[in-house]
Amino acid sequence: MRFKEINNCPDSIDKIVTTYFSVVTTEEFEYGKKLYKPKPYIVSPNIFHQVDCPAGCGGCCLRFSLDYLPQEIVNSTMFVSPRSVKFNNQNFILYSDLQEENSNHFCKHVRFSDGRCSIHGQHPFSCDFELIRFLLFKNPKSPNRIMTRLYGRGWQYKRIDGKQGALCVVTPVITDENINEVRRKFVRLQEWCDFFSLKNSIHKIIKWIDGYKSGLEKPRLVVKP
Repeated sequence: MRFKEINNCPDSIDKIVTTYFSVVTTEEFEYGKKLYKPKPYIVSPNIFHQVDCPAGCGGCCLRFSLDYLPQEIVNSTMFVSPRSVKFNNQNFILYSDLQEENSNHFCKHVRFSDGRCSIHGQHPFSCDFELIRFLLFKNPKSPNRIMTRLYGRGWQYKRIDGKQGALCVVTPVITDENINEVRRKFVRLQEWCDFFSLKNSIHKIIKWIDGYKSGLEKPRLVVKP
């Protein structure tokens, strides 16, 4: 999916709204002159699978807007500026680094010595959620899906060493650490939805995650608007 650009920089807000928000919403909303409607979705337990990001890759760390909620700005060295985003006929102020000084293929925070992120732990939401993927289906009778999945065209991704092929690996190992990390990500998604005043069903996912940890939940979660 190709997202719109702002100042020649791919706008990751497009990804957050059209992919994440569009799946978990329980109400209609408008964005970019398009109306999004809620539909059922299925959460796979493979969202808890172990994701390993080997050094020397950086394949997914492309140059795009780095966006934060006001409460996510933790220090003055993040080099972000306020900007207005129109969502559901309202304007919201986010803080973004549009990487205007960066003409490289990769994000400016990628270390070329090892392919790691120099701001990991303070990375923007659009980076934080990978490799949990939100799969949208045009057929209204086909539920959308949330699952862990490798990049469909990962074999094409350019690495920091100039070679092709993302190195990320997913293994069917589930630990308490994995489960807690997935929960943290959905709590962050809840905060983003709340900031944009979007009614959503994330509380059902978090409840399922907590139940899954204690062995009380079914293997997958089916959510209806």
